[in-house]
Amino acid sequence: MSSPWEAISAISSLIQTIVIIVTVGFAILQIKQTNQSHKLDVSIRLFDELSSPNSRKNRSFIYSLKNKDPSQLTTEELLIVDEVLSSLDRAWILIENKQINSKFVYETYGEIFLKIWGVTQPIVMYERQSRGNYYRQKTESLIKNVRKYFKMQNKPLEYPV
Repeated sequence: MSSPWEAISAISSLIQTIVIIVTVGFAILQIKQTNQSHKLDVSIRLFDELSSPNSRKNRSFIYSLKNKDPSQLTTEELLIVDEVLSSLDRAWILIENKQINSKFVYETYGEIFLKIWGVTQPIVMYERQSRGNYYRQKTESLIKNVRKYFKMQNKPLEYPV
């Protein structure tokens, strides 16, 4: 016959197991919430960057380059193009590393990205002649992903500037 101490020990072990399982469950929940909070913070920072007055001014400048011969751009103009395209590269990097929700980026900025690419694609192709094919590959990948997403959503793939 088992002693009461064995029964108490078994109950104690069961309680410890339950406490450990509940603790692990709370830890997993806390990690998920921290991850969601981090993604929200990254989304807000990207939004702030892309919505800043300087970013909007630079996009307006990019739009003014439509149909301009890329070989005629000044160094200063190319620096502005690089700055704008760098922000698109950052968006791609955040999406690829799952630091931000791609649907959020595509829905919020997809049309803007397609407009920018509509103007800058000839510039990028021209610059690749001297810089190499790696130049702005991330930007081009982002644009392909936006187009793919827009196509699935039955949205236009081209936007006039």
